[in-house]
Amino acid sequence: VSKECSRMDGVRNPSGVVMSKIKIFATTDELLNIFVDINNLDKATESRLFSLTNEQKTAVLAPGIFLQNVRNPATVVRSRIENVLHGRGAMEKMGGPPPPV
Repeated sequence: VSKECSRMDGVRNPSGVVMSKIKIFATTDELLNIFVDINNLDKATESRLFSLTNEQKTAVLAPGIFLQNVRNPATVVRSRIENVLHGRGAMEKMGGPPPPV
C-alpha cells in the first residue's frame, strides 16, 4: 500500500486515496478492525459487527470507514447495523421506501 501511495503531491484527499488502496488489499475483517480502532468503538458494538455476514459487514462499511462530526460513533454504527439487518442501506432513514424486490 505504501508503494502505491508514495506519490501523492497535489492530491486533494490523501487519506481517501490511502483508504481506497487499503480496501483493495485488506480483507473485510481487516477493514472492520481498522473501522473499530479509528472510531474507538466499544466491545459490544465490535462484537455485533463481527457477528454479521461478510455481505452485511461490507454494507455497514460502505458509507465510509471514518465517522466524522458524530457525537457517539457506536450509536451511528448500531444504526447502520440495524438498517442493514432490516434490508435498508446503512445510511437509509427508517420509514423510507422499501428496498426493491
